[in-house]
Amino acid sequence: MEKINEIYFNIFDAPTAADLLISVLGAVLVFCLSKFIAKLISSKAKFIAQKIFKIKNENIENAVVATITKPVNYFITATGIAAAVMLIPFSAATGAVIDKFVIKAYRLAVIAILGMVAVSAVDNIQYYSPKFSESENKTILQFFIKIIKAIIMFLVVAILLKEVGFDVTGLITSLGLGGVVLALAAQDTAS
Repeated sequence: MEKINEIYFNIFDAPTAADLLISVLGAVLVFCLSKFIAKLISSKAKFIAQKIFKIKNENIENAVVATITKPVNYFITATGIAAAVMLIPFSAATGAVIDKFVIKAYRLAVIAILGMVAVSAVDNIQYYSPKFSESENKTILQFFIKIIKAIIMFLVVAILLKEVGFDVTGLITSLGLGGVVLALAAQDTAS
């Protein structure tokens, strides 16, 4: 029993198991509340998009809702998870490690979510203008959408790697050199 108490007090800072249980229930409540808020916002996304962006076009409205709904849901869920873990009373040593991990994971999640918003916005750009409905414009637009999405994904991965601690300067440099080579190769084709 003494060993169990030692392990308990090395991990948690709650004086009793009942205090720990109350804290864990509070954390679960915070997480459930974040999921409820995410579902509520998702169900009201069309109404919120109409009010914020003053949209009159149905295609644009649907594109804005599709662009924003999932990332907002993921962001609120990630925030709920981070807040719930922060509510659990860990000991000073354990808490420092867990806090550092949770903050790093939360930052990575936010970066990935912002990348997801950017990719989704680029993917839905064709709905923002009726000019893109013509077949020749649509083909060119699809080509540029794929290129822009690839660049965004590359940048998000580079930012995530940088956040984790990898040196990405060589990766960015190779992208720049690859762009120059591609531009020079396409020069004859374009003219």
